[in-house]
Amino acid sequence: MMGMGNDDMLFEELPAGRVYRLDVFTGELTFLPIVVSQQTLPSQQLSCIGKPQIPLLPSWVVEDEDIPYPILQAAERLYQHLNHAVRRRVMDAPIIIRTKEAIHQNQKQASSVAVLFSGGVDSVVLAALCHNHVPLDQPIDLINVAFASSECHGARKVVDPFSLSPDRQAALLSYQEMKCQWPNRHWRFIAVNVDYETVLEMEDTICKLISPLTSTMDFNIGTAMWFASRGLGEIVDYDNGENDLWKTQMLKESKHLRFCQKSSSASNKNGKSSDSFGPCMTRGCKRLAERDRCRFGVCKVCCSSIFQRRINQYLGGRSDFCHYHSEMAKSVKSKGKKKTSVQENVSKSSKVKQKKNKTETPSSDQVSHVQKEEKLLYQSCAKVVIVGIGADEQMAGYGRHRAIYNKGGYEALRQELAMEKSRLWTRNLGRDDRCISNHGKEARFPFLDDDVTAYLNSLDITEMVDMTKPQGMGDKMILRLVAKRLGVTQCSGLVKRAIQFGSRIAKCSEVDRFGSSRNASGSAKHIRGKTTAVD
Repeated sequence: MMGMGNDDMLFEELPAGRVYRLDVFTGELTFLPIVVSQQTLPSQQLSCIGKPQIPLLPSWVVEDEDIPYPILQAAERLYQHLNHAVRRRVMDAPIIIRTKEAIHQNQKQASSVAVLFSGGVDSVVLAALCHNHVPLDQPIDLINVAFASSECHGARKVVDPFSLSPDRQAALLSYQEMKCQWPNRHWRFIAVNVDYETVLEMEDTICKLISPLTSTMDFNIGTAMWFASRGLGEIVDYDNGENDLWKTQMLKESKHLRFCQKSSSASNKNGKSSDSFGPCMTRGCKRLAERDRCRFGVCKVCCSSIFQRRINQYLGGRSDFCHYHSEMAKSVKSKGKKKTSVQENVSKSSKVKQKKNKTETPSSDQVSHVQKEEKLLYQSCAKVVIVGIGADEQMAGYGRHRAIYNKGGYEALRQELAMEKSRLWTRNLGRDDRCISNHGKEARFPFLDDDVTAYLNSLDITEMVDMTKPQGMGDKMILRLVAKRLGVTQCSGLVKRAIQFGSRIAKCSEVDRFGSSRNASGSAKHIRGKTTAVD
């Protein structure tokens, strides 16, 4: 740490695995490495755990999925290690009862554990495992954060802009499934809705917490972590009624959620491989494309915005040269019309009920998936916050991992994962831990448990992923199988979204800083203050 005046300080992350000693008289900093006894190494403990005796096809595996047996066996063993890792982190967690603020019945039930709940497979698996070890008389807080800004929506009238967040929609979908799977558990869903003006008010505090990191991406992630761990939001509850079941179906068909497309899998039912699914042929584009189906061999965005648009400009008319992407666009429009008609029918039926009961009912909106009735403002008092950091870096969950595999195969992917695991402590852990502990809470990371990391390091990459299968299925496949084993299947087919994109903080920040998302750069240095102009 170097002094730069009263307010500005330069910090440097200290490497982990050491015991530091600071001489207060001379300012000299020395350290000693932490020596781990060979008797307590997690890798030594793994050899004592026998391989689980499981059948060739367990009941929790879908029969039409061609799952390699090594991944199937590794998933069962990963479940055991994760289950023990979560147990160690939630047992004997303290309970803080705030009687003065406990006005509503839900608020009187104090929770000891909260989960940062994005609705993805990482957080859903951890929440489901918490159910195994947290007493039933204690609720488990599921905290989901979403951001919105008036500049992002422009002139569009949106009843609930926070419901457009992909993480909010995925979290509500998984929350509904978990309530049906474990009805005896009180799952308390806390929707943290943050306006971007509030983010600007806390900008200086967050920048100090993420220091020495200064990029726009780090600020966005740190902001999401800070507001989510604060746990101040609205309580959302589903009563499994007809209206809520309709909303669940709407969430499944939402355009903001990306599910695995099994039709684009690289292997068909007959076991014959296909090269139709691969990187887009457009130079500089990193998206995936179904090259055999598209006439130009590119992704949907490049096909419509580059090839077909230029051809139509040249011909001076409108023509669909790529039938595959044209039919896909028409099907999306037809689904939108069907949703509108369904919502109109629901609104008509609600008006009839309103006349009969002579009571006022809230109006529905096409883009709103969350009830707009009065909700309770509640702040989670849980001191233990379960975070899913480390799953993607160890099990190839990010989209960039697939791009690396497409270029260099599994060997390039092994090198990338090794590099990401080595820098995890300096790129993620220090920043996120400071943002969470700023609220007097302790972040705990089950995916970084010694036994879990040692076991994943003992596996080959081919025992964790199958990149011949599409996104939402082949990536992080071992963890998706654990989710199916637990009985939460909605999240097992979701394509990964980073927290800054799923919560929409990146969209709000990019519009504010760069004018639009296209001009944004996550690696650019974050500049304090509202600067909508771009040089």
